[in-house]
Amino acid sequence: MNALYAEAERVVRRATQLEEEAIRQGPGSYPAELETLLADPYLTWSRVGVQQYWELGWKGADGESAGLILRPQPGVSQGGSEVALESCLQTVAAVDASGSLVSSARLFHRSYFFKHVDGDLKLFSATQGSEVEKCPIS
Repeated sequence: MNALYAEAERVVRRATQLEEEAIRQGPGSYPAELETLLADPYLTWSRVGVQQYWELGWKGADGESAGLILRPQPGVSQGGSEVALESCLQTVAAVDASGSLVSSARLFHRSYFFKHVDGDLKLFSATQGSEVEKCPIS
């Protein structure tokens, strides 16, 4: 894997970790580090997603963490991206304030797109993806 793909993988893994931590901690400030990893429109999507969890009072189930399988997608581009990664994201189950399950863990297949913004490689777009039973890239 060349350096650009390695950096893209680092960016998406760290962003996923920070989003998960923000959701688990509950309402507060959106992690500033995400602004160094994400660019619009993905940055806006991320903010809205985290905010929705906070407003609903949902958080990730204790003891669970998201799983992410990534694979380079050479020759695939969207919106001027420099690099793309195909992924499978295993989400965590969500619980409400009383600890009741409100959403089961799910597996999504999607692509992430990256480009340099202000000198840094940032995740700026992704396909909507689809829920799958089994990851096609594992």
